[in-house]
Amino acid sequence: MADSSPQMPRAGVDYPKTFGQFQEWFSTDEACLEYLAGLRWPGGFACPKCGGRDYWRTGAGLWMCKVCSRRTSVTAGTIFDRTRTPLRTWFAAVWFVTSQKNGVSALGLQRVLGLNSYETAWAWMHKLRRAMVRPEREMLSGLVEVDESFIGGVHRGLPGVGPDKISVLIAAEHLDRNRIGRIRLEPGPSDRRLALVKFGQRVVAPDPPSAPTGRGSCGDSPTSATSTSTSPSWARTSPRT
Repeated sequence: MADSSPQMPRAGVDYPKTFGQFQEWFSTDEACLEYLAGLRWPGGFACPKCGGRDYWRTGAGLWMCKVCSRRTSVTAGTIFDRTRTPLRTWFAAVWFVTSQKNGVSALGLQRVLGLNSYETAWAWMHKLRRAMVRPEREMLSGLVEVDESFIGGVHRGLPGVGPDKISVLIAAEHLDRNRIGRIRLEPGPSDRRLALVKFGQRVVAPDPPSAPTGRGSCGDSPTSATSTSTSPSWARTSPRT
């Protein structure tokens, strides 16, 4: 007789493709803890203090080393650390945010999870967005356009910066056939002097060394930056509102 029990996911390898599969895998907090343990210790438990491999599970859901009795929480150092919300609710939020192609709003997250307040949903969204950024992600490369835009109200005769407009710095890779590659966004600083230059230096990788040609890779426009062996190849156009 075939085994009808649900197959447990491999941490870091398997991800639920449907909400039904998600509910099957992560119906309890214990299942969520086991998945996190697989991510934290792919090769099995290792005590952070003595390196011991043997452990007991405590009633509080901690891993206690049999060698030095050190208690370790699998959620320590994560966005779930010291949370009072069930892990299965957090996992549902993670799945909902990462599975929506058109993005998720804090209000939408509040409605789906049944959270009591919009403020809680907003805080969760920011935690999840910060966690989704890879610290070691590569810098943009190739032909990159760096520009500035403004978000806010539109006033006739007042283009550009206004008292109710927020500056946003944008960098985008230009691929072949007018396609856009990776992008980076960042709120503009209050001191806008050289803001685009400094932003470009943070997010765009320098060009590889090459023989000088006397012409920047972005053209001869007065607003284009010149590409050299120590500066990124990016161009600046006039700000848009």
